[in-house]
Amino acid sequence: MGGKSEKDVVLFLVVIILVCSSVAFLLAIVHVPADTLLSSAINRLLNLGRSRDRE
Repeated sequence: MGGKSEKDVVLFLVVIILVCSSVAFLLAIVHVPADTLLSSAINRLLNLGRSRDRE
């Protein structure tokens, strides 16, 4: 029984990882290209740094 439950857990984890990665991939393609996402993230970081400097 222990071996079977271990295999089930591993399969479950693999399925979760595949689903999450495919969803993230689809979202990146459909909604926002990766480079735009990166540039917006960088802009947010820069804005955070500037607001900290003002304070």
